[in-house]
Amino acid sequence: MPRTKKDVKRILLKKGFSEVPGDHEYFYIYRNGKKTAINTKISRGSQKDIPDGLLKTMMKQIRLEKDDFERYMNCTMSCEEYIKYLLDNKYIEE
Repeated sequence: MPRTKKDVKRILLKKGFSEVPGDHEYFYIYRNGKKTAINTKISRGSQKDIPDGLLKTMMKQIRLEKDDFERYMNCTMSCEEYIKYLLDNKYIEE
């Protein structure tokens, strides 16, 4: 189900991502003041909604499986749960 750019941006920022300026809207997870490899972006293009295909790409970029991504986007996965998931799966270091 497509989601608005505004909603996706709000969710990413709420769940621990930081926005980094650029030609698109880039989002990174920082740990201990260092940028990690967990990142995604939202295009500044004219579309108001992010289609399913691009959401699937974002899902892979932020290292979530489909069910977890749905929980993440529906805000039933907290920021703490997401960070714990990344740590447990060794996507980021303590």
